[in-house]
Amino acid sequence: MKSQSLNLLRQASRRLNLLNRTTRHLSTAATPTAESKWYVGWRKWLVAGTTGVTGYLIGSSNYPHFPHPRDAAAIQHEIDTVPEYSYIYNHPFTKKLRADPNIIESRSHDKIPLLHRDNMLTTGLLSGKGMLTVEPIVFRNKETGQCFFFYHVGTKLDGHDGIVHGGLLATLIDEGLTRCGFPYLPSKYGVTGNLNLNYKAPVHADSYIVLETSVTEVKGRKVVVKGHLHALPENKPELSTLLVESDVVLVEPKWAKYVTWLISKD
Repeated sequence: MKSQSLNLLRQASRRLNLLNRTTRHLSTAATPTAESKWYVGWRKWLVAGTTGVTGYLIGSSNYPHFPHPRDAAAIQHEIDTVPEYSYIYNHPFTKKLRADPNIIESRSHDKIPLLHRDNMLTTGLLSGKGMLTVEPIVFRNKETGQCFFFYHVGTKLDGHDGIVHGGLLATLIDEGLTRCGFPYLPSKYGVTGNLNLNYKAPVHADSYIVLETSVTEVKGRKVVVKGHLHALPENKPELSTLLVESDVVLVEPKWAKYVTWLISKD
């Protein structure tokens, strides 16, 4: 009887050992190792990233990011249909700048992708009749870096009745100063570190103004630009009334090179 019980215990032990080995085998086969988990996760991210980048590049290649350069016919059409543009274009001061062989003439919005224009303050919300009537005209001296920005401010930009809002002027000045200074930064891109404004005289609604800018200091990832906002005098080739004095410190962040890499892909 004792021998029979011992045999039963041995058989049960063998069956239990067999069951344990089978369970361990199945558990090992069903549960991936840490290395295999890492590989599967990495592969998923790789596929997702490749798909996203490929989709962006395909879409980007088929979207007209920037407008076609204006030809003589397009410029003449704007002169004929937009009185404010015609006034600025044919003003004695702009003619004087245009006659300088070192001056390059452009439009302020040419560097802004079409996809982003409606979402930006001056090219979207504040652009149009009664506001920033004309897309600003820009003259840049390719030797000195000095820039001139010409604007027409309408009757819907008032802070006080008949007086253009000072915050709008600050925005225009900040944009002009940065456009003048960015080319002097290592990656040609930066942010406003400090903007100083000194308002000298009110800017009347429905008037023409000119922002004159020049770079005064370049030091590594920092650039200082000064600006003077003037009233555009009627039929005179020189600037007269000073409206706002300004200066800005532009700083290039360390991550700017990655932003410019993305922009260059557009």
